[in-house]
Amino acid sequence: MSIAHAYPGTEFYEYAAKNGFITNAKMEDGGGHQMAHIEYPGLPTDYVMEMVHRFYDEYYFRPKAAFRVIWKAIVNRDLPRLYVEAKSFLKLRAQRNKMVKEARSQQAQPPAAAGAGA
Repeated sequence: MSIAHAYPGTEFYEYAAKNGFITNAKMEDGGGHQMAHIEYPGLPTDYVMEMVHRFYDEYYFRPKAAFRVIWKAIVNRDLPRLYVEAKSFLKLRAQRNKMVKEARSQQAQPPAAAGAGA
């Protein structure tokens, strides 16, 4: 599953920039993992990221899918690689879930009153 990205020089980029949908220039988090950088009206980037992770959770944590991945690693004698990748995936998942929660809590906090007490 991929997140839509507006690459500079494309028609989609021009459309997103013209309509103010590009929230930041970063398309990835520095580790090569996709980040949502387009925010449509009524569809915040934190919601997009939450749904991407929900998809991965619901797909890869199904018993059948998990069994298939583990079985292939056993048959191919690839358990050490699977362990490293699973550990990396779970760490990234935790970081992204934390990021979404922080973004939501910042949206829920009322802005400080300007000039209060003056």
